Amino acid sequence: MLCSDARETNNHMFLYCRVTSQLWTMFLSLTETKWSMPEHTTNLLSCWIRRGGSKTQKK
Repeated sequence: MLCSDARETNNHMFLYCRVTSQLWTMFLSLTETKWSMPEHTTNLLSCWIRRGGSKTQKK
């Protein structure tokens, strides 16, 4: 369990948990990457597979 803020679904654990959010922020800052988190983990994985994100995330 990463935190006790919410029920730990995949979306919460990998995208929205306060601990995970801090890790994402640090990673994106270190890599100088502009990124907006998708709504679901499946969308995140799809973006990685497409290498470069979806059109909606590039906006």
